[in-house]
Amino acid sequence: MVNYENDTPERREETLKIAEDMLEKADEIAYDLATSNCEHFACLCRTGQWKSEQVERIKNLLIIKALEIYEKIKNADEKNRHNIASLVNSIPTNALSVEEKFLYDQFCQELE
Repeated sequence: MVNYENDTPERREETLKIAEDMLEKADEIAYDLATSNCEHFACLCRTGQWKSEQVERIKNLLIIKALEIYEKIKNADEKNRHNIASLVNSIPTNALSVEEKFLYDQFCQELE
């Protein structure tokens, strides 16, 4: 749960009304873990912005830790290398920017 600064019962009611109105159009909203998840929806209802802090944190963590991860896997045995590659390849990439996707693709090629 997110605690918003200057929250009021009226603001929470307004958020609920927006969510109810949006749910009437639920068939038009396609779920996607990286670009259209429940946090995106909740944030839109409350702030008017389509974003997910969870997705941003994961992206930032991967970018920051990419070199460290690479250093650990470059000498890993085949089984561990395969397990790490499976995990990295399961990351939803449609939320990545063009630059982030390029780095991700390079990293995945190194895993092969």
